[in-house]
Amino acid sequence: MSDFKPSRTNNENKDRTEKVTMICEGEKTHPLFCCREDDPPYVKNRLARFINYFFFEKQKTRTKERIYQYMIISLGALIPIVNVLGLETLAVNYLSAIFGGGISVLTTILAFEKYHERWMSFKQAATKLSNEYYLWRDSSGPYAPRRRKKGDDTGKNDEDIEDLDYLTSYEGRLARLVQRCEAIMTSEAFDYVALFSSTNVTTQSTQPPPSESP
Repeated sequence: MSDFKPSRTNNENKDRTEKVTMICEGEKTHPLFCCREDDPPYVKNRLARFINYFFFEKQKTRTKERIYQYMIISLGALIPIVNVLGLETLAVNYLSAIFGGGISVLTTILAFEKYHERWMSFKQAATKLSNEYYLWRDSSGPYAPRRRKKGDDTGKNDEDIEDLDYLTSYEGRLARLVQRCEAIMTSEAFDYVALFSSTNVTTQSTQPPPSESP
């Protein structure tokens, strides 16, 4: 007999989505990234939360950037339109000044908030973390099982052999996942801080080193 299983109904799919989402986030949120029921607590309580956070922040910053950009485009298009409407010179001057000032304010907000750079940072972090999860879950890449060939144990002590056995075990692969994911999160945090402290870093890097006293 074949192993064919009937597809789930819409209600079953909805219940599964809500259940998996609650596992990932602890509450009903947009299921951007969903883990499995048998995943370890680290994946469900920390990794999934960070991936969903990065995905959400990526979408939020991208939306804000587009809103400000469209407002700048609209205000810039209104300035020549006002000039040809035949309004009084004083009204045209006022409107042009208001629209021009609005463009300056919006451009400054975009430059200060760094929405585009933040969007890229969140996207890279979310993609890296989700890739690590799927590689770990499917035992691929750095999480692939390592098989010792005949003669590989020659010249190795018992501790080296035990370490190799540990790395290929479930606990060893999970420990590697935690290490690699935490490194990605830490790197993203430093990159985020560097976005708003680039001026200080540039100033410090351009200063000459202090001269040693004779």
